[in-house]
Amino acid sequence: MSKKLLKVAVLLGLWLFGSVLLHSCYYDNAEDYYANLPVSGCDTVAVSFTARVKPILDNSCATSGCHSGAVPAGGVDLTSTANAQAFADRIVFRTQQGTMPPTGRLNDCHVNTLAAWLHQGASNN
Repeated sequence: MSKKLLKVAVLLGLWLFGSVLLHSCYYDNAEDYYANLPVSGCDTVAVSFTARVKPILDNSCATSGCHSGAVPAGGVDLTSTANAQAFADRIVFRTQQGTMPPTGRLNDCHVNTLAAWLHQGASNN
């Protein structure tokens, strides 16, 4: 085999190896693919504040440094039922827009649960 032909074969082999290597190192994130699929098992027919809404608020909103404590963010303390009811429309709007919580958007089931609670009268049940 001539030197020129050997050089072309080596370069072709390196190019082929490089392209396979670069194309095979692709990272798929399941959350990106399935983010817009409907959430199964998310019952929003009769939303209970105590059973469904309060745990969402306690874990995602009324946390230290956010909407609780002596100086809550935005002057909104969500540790009490009365305040949650008073700010229900704002809670739903901000979670639907994805601007709250600032640590990342709530999952669709939680957003839909909060919206259903508001549309069902934001009652303390």
